[in-house]
Amino acid sequence: MPKSLLQPLPDEILSGYEAHLYLADLQLYGLIYLPQGTLGQPLPSTADWLNQGDSPLLPLASVNLYRSDSPATPRAEDILAVLPSMGLPKERVLYLQGGRPPAVRGGKRRRVALLYPHSVLVGWLEGPEGQDFHQYVALALPFQPLFEAEVYPLGQPLSQAKCLERHPFLTVNLRQARGFFAPMPEGPGGVDLTLF
Repeated sequence: MPKSLLQPLPDEILSGYEAHLYLADLQLYGLIYLPQGTLGQPLPSTADWLNQGDSPLLPLASVNLYRSDSPATPRAEDILAVLPSMGLPKERVLYLQGGRPPAVRGGKRRRVALLYPHSVLVGWLEGPEGQDFHQYVALALPFQPLFEAEVYPLGQPLSQAKCLERHPFLTVNLRQARGFFAPMPEGPGGVDLTLF
């Protein structure tokens, strides 16, 4: 891996943000670095930044690695490894919490459920007016913000499942989702599915 990918980039260009990344086989806590933007332009969101650039790797600093089944707030004894920096293939990210939401929001809001290997995410995706949801998902860039996001466990009917986490937004990788359900009414009770 090129050495430059593992070194922090200049402070005058990037700002560091704490992030919790969910992968199929691991959870990672670390710092991601987002561009500060240019004068008069909106700051790029986490999703914008992950979708752009030629590098397939996401540089991280001060990384703690945990098992994929660790609780949302892992304990110190759950740490598998501590790394000063690493390069993570972007495609391995299922979703992440942290970073920066979009500065400008618009389009049609759709309440959706996204199925991932260890959880179901329920929240709002935004897309173009007049476009079918499934067509939008098929054509959209992989990383998208999911607003008012709720995390539910697998193996229970959604109508009975207890919400494990709530976040103002999560950045989700649509290409890693195992299924999509839309539209959904408010609350998980609108879909009585048991997902495994």
